[in-house]
Amino acid sequence: MDDWDDWDDLEDDDEEVAKPFVVCRLEHMLFAVPSDMVESMVRLDEVSPMPQMPSHVRGVLKLRGSVLQVVDTRVRLGLPSLPDEVRAFQAMMDERLADHERWLAQLRQCVEEHRPFDGQLDPTRCAFGKWYGAFKTNDAVLKLLMDRFDAPHRAIHGVATGVNELVKQERFDEARDMVQAAADQELSALVKLFAQAKVAYENGRREIAVVLATDDERFAAVVDQVVAVEPLEITEMGSAEAASFIREGIVKAVSMRDGQQLIMHLEPRAVLAA
Repeated sequence: MDDWDDWDDLEDDDEEVAKPFVVCRLEHMLFAVPSDMVESMVRLDEVSPMPQMPSHVRGVLKLRGSVLQVVDTRVRLGLPSLPDEVRAFQAMMDERLADHERWLAQLRQCVEEHRPFDGQLDPTRCAFGKWYGAFKTNDAVLKLLMDRFDAPHRAIHGVATGVNELVKQERFDEARDMVQAAADQELSALVKLFAQAKVAYENGRREIAVVLATDDERFAAVVDQVVAVEPLEITEMGSAEAASFIREGIVKAVSMRDGQQLIMHLEPRAVLAA
């Protein structure tokens, strides 16, 4: 587990610049905690599970000789945990690859049975194509990788048109060769890309543990990303989502960042409490 690289720099900046809040991201939302409650920020590695803990307490970690409870802040807020989100993405990638392996096997079977293939020819209408067309990410590495799917995915679906034409002309050996070439080239390229996408998605979602100290507790709150350390002004503006968290006591106030982004101020004691 490594110390958060920028924390010392942030703490050592000009004392005249007030930095009362640490702003963190959880899923699509921004939250803040008072900086004087933040002892450190570390990249989260292994957490030791503990029996009979609340669902939002993931376990404990050892940090500089101390044992700290690790709170999954997403779960405390009723959101899916980041590890669950990563596993869901990876499972979906596995399913979409299996779709194309089955698709090519069915195309091969049609050639052997001397009949036309009636599977999906349009790459934008298969399950992966529909998801791919709507997929957006701010992760530059993942975006660059996902852009590489377009050519082999379109090409493998395009093979079926040529194979059908060869079957229609009873040129079955050529049709078999075309299917095998698609397996060796386009499908092999997709196998590698799906595997790389799973790794890139996970690597882009390394959790951060923000170590918080209240009057009587020390614990690590897990967040997706530390966005900034900056002064914030309390505002009366909010949202239905913020109002719900305020009623539960998890959020005690809100701010607006750059006049556009809502930031909810977490109550650290309530984050830890069941």
